[in-house]
Amino acid sequence: MNKKELVGAIVDKTGFTKKDSEVALKAIVESIEEELVKGGSVKLIGFITSDVIYITSGIFLLEIMIKYKL
Repeated sequence: MNKKELVGAIVDKTGFTKKDSEVALKAIVESIEEELVKGGSVKLIGFITSDVIYITSGIFLLEIMIKYKL
């Protein structure tokens, strides 16, 4: 899944416009990045798989961004 497909999924699941979905995705990624920069962690449930994913460093965020071409 790339960014375009992820935005499309947000549109499908929320009914947001494409532009609103892009803004929402950007806000999510920026919020995760800000928390990691502060040294915090992020817990995502069902984001990529049905497993719980803990993101504790910028390396994991980078891996997600590369995987989804964000």
